[in-house]
Amino acid sequence: NTDGMNAAPPALRGQASGVLQTVRQIGGTFGIAIMTTIVVSLNRSTLDSDLVDIGITGKNAHALEGLLTEASSGTSAALDFSKLPADKLDKVIDAAKDAFSIGLEVSYIVLGATMVVAAGLAAWKLRKVDYSGTEAVAPHPLAEHVHPRGEPAVG
Repeated sequence: NTDGMNAAPPALRGQASGVLQTVRQIGGTFGIAIMTTIVVSLNRSTLDSDLVDIGITGKNAHALEGLLTEASSGTSAALDFSKLPADKLDKVIDAAKDAFSIGLEVSYIVLGATMVVAAGLAAWKLRKVDYSGTEAVAPHPLAEHVHPRGEPAVG
């Protein structure tokens, strides 16, 4: 952030700040979308395979996934697990928790790797910027007559 702003000529620092903020907002938006996609897709695929291992397949597995999805959103109609055999209920709940944690784990690994790559690129590119041509901004002529809190200096 600071290196990026310092690399811009003083006359263009306002525009550089605007571009930096825009890139941050767009990056955050795409980052959240990608992370959510990873979590949801891994959650669904892991849950599918876990339900098959438990012995729930086809329409029953699809209906159960719908119930679990609606239950996580707080819909009261989704909390009806009465059609599920009691011996499999604990296994289904464990499978749902496992699928969600795997999705989060992988998405955090992807996020961490992305941050390491981005930090490396920033260090590599920004350290080659020549700051010697940038001019220091001169203080305002009345700056010595203003108190640090913005009040006029006495005397």
